[in-house]
Amino acid sequence: ASSSTSGAIKEKACTLWRRGMEYAKKVVEVGRAFHITDIHHRRTAVDIGRMRDHFREDFDGREVGIYEFLAQHARAEEFNEQVGELIHRGSSLKNRSRSTAEPVDLGQMEAKMKVAYGSAFKAAGGEQAADVWFAAANRAVRALLQY
Repeated sequence: ASSSTSGAIKEKACTLWRRGMEYAKKVVEVGRAFHITDIHHRRTAVDIGRMRDHFREDFDGREVGIYEFLAQHARAEEFNEQVGELIHRGSSLKNRSRSTAEPVDLGQMEAKMKVAYGSAFKAAGGEQAADVWFAAANRAVRALLQY
């Protein structure tokens, strides 16, 4: 029984080692192919490829491909994070204002939020990226109104 246990452990170790080597090889290949120097970016690129392979069937034949979905989701996450930071900063301003009795300038906060929203919009591709979706959005709204 102990020899079968040690054999199973050895097999598991070999499998894990092989997976690690395959992963390391992909990280090196991605770095070379795309000239990515930062190791964290290489790992991210490899993991995106793994995600593509894992969810490929979910996106086959769909209007939105997996890369487009990932890009949209990443933009939404980035926007939410920026808004969260603004809210947190606003909250800390509000808490400080209570202790110092100074009112929070809501106009200034709104201006900062507009700038952050504009920056996020530009980072996501701006008008050029949005224009691609206007026709589909209009069709969807018309279809909704027909119901």
